[in-house]
Amino acid sequence: MNPNTSINAARKQGVSRVMSKPALVLAIAGVSALGLVGCSSSEEDSGTIKVAVVGDMTGSGAAVAGPLDAGFRTYIRSVNDSGGVNGTTIELPSTFDTQSDATTARSQYERALADSPIALANLALTSQIQAGIPVLTTADTPVLSAGPESTLLGPPPVPWFFSITAGVQTQAELQVAKAQQLLGGSLTGKKIAIVYVETPGGEAWMKSARTQIEAAGATVINPVPAPLQLTSFPQAAPLAAAAPDLVMTFFFGNDNVPGFQALQDAGYSGPIVANVSVTASILERAKNPNIYAMSYNPMVPPAAVSKAISDAGYGNFANDPWAEVGYGQAAVLVEALETCGEDCDTASLMSSLQDVRDFNTPEGVFDGVLGFSADDHTAVNAVSFYTWSSAGVTPSGDLVTRKSVG
Repeated sequence: MNPNTSINAARKQGVSRVMSKPALVLAIAGVSALGLVGCSSSEEDSGTIKVAVVGDMTGSGAAVAGPLDAGFRTYIRSVNDSGGVNGTTIELPSTFDTQSDATTARSQYERALADSPIALANLALTSQIQAGIPVLTTADTPVLSAGPESTLLGPPPVPWFFSITAGVQTQAELQVAKAQQLLGGSLTGKKIAIVYVETPGGEAWMKSARTQIEAAGATVINPVPAPLQLTSFPQAAPLAAAAPDLVMTFFFGNDNVPGFQALQDAGYSGPIVANVSVTASILERAKNPNIYAMSYNPMVPPAAVSKAISDAGYGNFANDPWAEVGYGQAAVLVEALETCGEDCDTASLMSSLQDVRDFNTPEGVFDGVLGFSADDHTAVNAVSFYTWSSAGVTPSGDLVTRKSVG
């Protein structure tokens, strides 16, 4: 539909209308194992709300986009199976696959927007979002993204881009705050080593982390880049020889474990503060109690959510924390659609997203409340850090709350 056409007006043409959130979104008994949220012909006749989904379903980003897609579709499916929002279903076509490639990404964003969805759910990596910015800017359709893109988040943020997760500057801020906790409350006089993935996002994180660490009074040992497909880490020996008080990492390869093991083998036994690339399974395989991994959600997903994801046909992602992120992403979208009302259009949906405040996600799939404002389009406000011990993977200390915008 035309971006300026309201949902109510579009419904009169048999297109769409906004629905109310079900009382119990996890009641999805009898759901088939199909990967799409489909509509029967009768549902199409009564109208649907069209939401496009774009993600790295193949390529290097698939390990994240796959579970994100599963969680997002599971929540939307549960909404539809509970009667939809005001009796109307949300229609999700097949996910438009960027193939983890910037050139492909631009064309896929164009395809996704061709049918005039009221919103676009983004599951693609930062580099793919960057490639799509010209297309997305022209469309002026609200994008609710599972991944951040710092140039869009500002401050000030562009009006159409909203991120469920934190941008690289905010991730660095939260990691620095955790480092201060671990080193007695201050970084003054400390030596910090940082390792980052060789991507635009990794380089942006490195610059921000370095600035924030130095502002806190510490010295940064020469930053060490690492490839995304990391299988060995020969830089571990000179890094350990520099005797850092703490190591901070940002996507230490797709797996992280070879890098962590290399540092341990090189003789480094101090704390490692990792970003959200480290999952519970990685901590369990690394078996290093000195790794503190940032997470937006419980590293062991709530049982009800795991069951819902499995029952929806995504059993291989049932315990993946990125599926929780996708689940929460969909819940925020439904909350905004509800608030937007039956006369909702793309402009008013942007306003409704900005009005999502202090939102508790279903089943607590995020550790803290989510929310936006006109000046802040990053939803996550607090994170946990998890560590491994022989008793399992558990949170380390209290939630760490962000102070910055973006």
